[in-house]
Amino acid sequence: PSALVLDMPESFRLPILLKYMEALSNQASSERLDLPISTIETRLFRGRKLLRKLLEKERDLEKTAVR
Repeated sequence: PSALVLDMPESFRLPILLKYMEALSNQASSERLDLPISTIETRLFRGRKLLRKLLEKERDLEKTAVR
């Protein structure tokens, strides 16, 4: 997994890793983490949003470093 994902808060990191690395469904992730499926869905949404923000920030830093 990307270092960015590993540096994310656990509440976002775990659902993302279960969904995209272990290919678990939201239902299976819900059962594994003992959380309501709606919580898993919300954390996936917010986690992806955070990851996009972190990737954009990293990309902007790389652009600045190249100049």
